Amino acid sequence: MDSNLSSLLTILGFIFAIVGLVISAIFYYKSAKQLNIALLEINEHTVEVIKEIQGNNHHDMEEIQPRKLIYRREINKQNIGSLFRRAYNGDPSAQCDIGLHYELDKNIQKSIEWYQKAAGSGYTWAMINLGVMYDFGEDIKKDNNKARRWYQKAANKGSAEAMVNLGTMYYFNKKYEKAMFWYNQSAEHCNATGMRSVGLLYSLGRGVERDYNMAKLWYMKAAALGNVPAMYDLGNLYRLGLCGKQDHEGARLWYRQAAVLGNVMAMYNLGNLYYFGLGGKQDHEGARLWYRKATESGNVMAMYNLGNLYRLGLGGEKDYGEARSWYMKAADLGSVEAMVSMGNLFEVGLGVERDEERSLYWYNKAADLGSVEAKNILAGIKQRRTKYRSHRVVPGYQEFLEDV
Repeated sequence: MDSNLSSLLTILGFIFAIVGLVISAIFYYKSAKQLNIALLEINEHTVEVIKEIQGNNHHDMEEIQPRKLIYRREINKQNIGSLFRRAYNGDPSAQCDIGLHYELDKNIQKSIEWYQKAAGSGYTWAMINLGVMYDFGEDIKKDNNKARRWYQKAANKGSAEAMVNLGTMYYFNKKYEKAMFWYNQSAEHCNATGMRSVGLLYSLGRGVERDYNMAKLWYMKAAALGNVPAMYDLGNLYRLGLCGKQDHEGARLWYRQAAVLGNVMAMYNLGNLYYFGLGGKQDHEGARLWYRKATESGNVMAMYNLGNLYRLGLGGEKDYGEARSWYMKAADLGSVEAMVSMGNLFEVGLGVERDEERSLYWYNKAADLGSVEAKNILAGIKQRRTKYRSHRVVPGYQEFLEDV
């Protein structure tokens, strides 16, 4: 009897747990629909694409690192005459600065001459700058071999920055194992960017088997040295539960640290956590604050979400004018969701006069850019018009009116 009761209670407990999960999922889904938010689709084996609030945040190196290389020496902000005197007297750091001075002035031949003088004295920043010139190929013919040779020379002299540049060069040439080798080399020289890059390769499973726990370890090391992108990466790991259970509180902590230090995507994701009340109390005012900060750096998704908050009156008074303003900014930057919302404002007449022509303009613009929602709305409008036309003229109706 006790055994049967125990089994029954176990089954009931399991059923209640499942029901609880379903209710939580429904609540989250309704909240997401209210802000027109795409739910996260997380596969336990891959997180190649992470769907965020109305936008794709590709968890890939091309997105979360600069397009190419990170390190180069910048010009010294001192009197140019003093630099020339020191350069002619054989000071390699001054020679490098003169090289950069000529590079910025588009005098590439002079620039290369001074860089080579400094590099000839063993000055690694001159080697790195030469590598960057040939790697980018902006004012000189692109030459990957020359770029790699200059980076290699600097790396051989112990430059951790050159090691990172080499790793990044190999990464974008899809030679991931070599990229991992050089990132590891820079990490051994206590370079935070190198540490963070090792973590990225573990996270992406490139050049090494995917291992989120190892990624977390390297992100932690980089974050401890003040690397802001690594702080953002840690927020992602905690939010998505890639190293175990989801930890939105931990995600808030790392996103906040990165956001305070200027990371735009951290600001945006922190706004999302505040909106949903994940990892702490729900705070629509806080969501407005962080979305607005993200918009200052041109984050389109934050502009769109901020428009939604104003439209719904969350975190402050309802303001259709502000909503329209933010939708317009996001739409001008290509957000099809914002275009659909613009169409909706004009269709319904929220904060503006109802204007069918302008409404259709925005729906068609979004549809032309592939918005399924806009296409469905346009199909519905067409269907309603067809139905209206088929019923509005009853046979004999006009004659009836004339008789009357």
